[in-house]
Amino acid sequence: MASEKTYRELNRELSVIYHEVLNLRLDQHIFWEVQDIIRANPSINVYNEFYSWMSLAYAASMSAAIRRQVDKRKDTISFVGFLRRLARQPGVVTRARYKSLSITAPKDHMDGDFDQLVGVGRDTMNPTEIQKDIDDLIAKANVVKRYTDSIIAHHGKIPPPVIPKFSDVDEAIELLEKLLKKYFLLFRAKRLRSALPEIVDDWKAIFRVAWIGTDKP
Repeated sequence: MASEKTYRELNRELSVIYHEVLNLRLDQHIFWEVQDIIRANPSINVYNEFYSWMSLAYAASMSAAIRRQVDKRKDTISFVGFLRRLARQPGVVTRARYKSLSITAPKDHMDGDFDQLVGVGRDTMNPTEIQKDIDDLIAKANVVKRYTDSIIAHHGKIPPPVIPKFSDVDEAIELLEKLLKKYFLLFRAKRLRSALPEIVDDWKAIFRVAWIGTDKP
C-alpha cells in the first residue's frame, strides 16, 4: 500500500531529524555550560578574543543546522520537508496504526494520547494543524535562516535586516525539540523527556587543569 510505503519513508526521515535535533541540543547545552564556567570565575570572566571566536563559531554552526531544518528542497531531509509531506498525506498516521505500536500500553491510554495529539475523536491528523507547525517553525527560524543565507552560506552584498541573537537560536531549538517530541510520539508511541542526549564522559574535566603552564609563553 502507498500509505504504508510513505509511513516507512517518513519514519526513516524522522530518525535523521531526531539525531540532528539531538546534536543541536547537545551543542547548545555544552556552549551554555561553558558560559557558566566562564561567568563563575572572575579571573577569566574578561574580554578575550577566544571567547569572540567561540561565540561566532557557535552562532554560525547552529544557524546553519537550524537552516537545514527549514530547507524545502525535495532532495534534502528536513523537519519542514517531513511536515509538508505529512500534511499532503495525513492519513498515513491513524489512530489504529498508533494503537498498534505498543502491545503493553492500555488501549484507552493510547486513545487519550492520540486525542491530545490530533484532536478528540479524530482518526487521522488534521492537515491544518500540521501546517500550523510548519508555519510556526518557519517563523521561529526565519531570522536565523536569513542571517545564514546572506552571511554564512552566500556572503551576500546586502546584510540581513536583523542579526540573530543567541535567544533566537535557543527559541528555534526549543521549538524543534517540542515538535520532535510530538511527532516522535505519533510515529513511535514513545515519549521523549528531552532531546538532550545523555553525556557519559566527564567533558568538563579539561577545565580542571591548567592548559598552559606558567613557564610557557
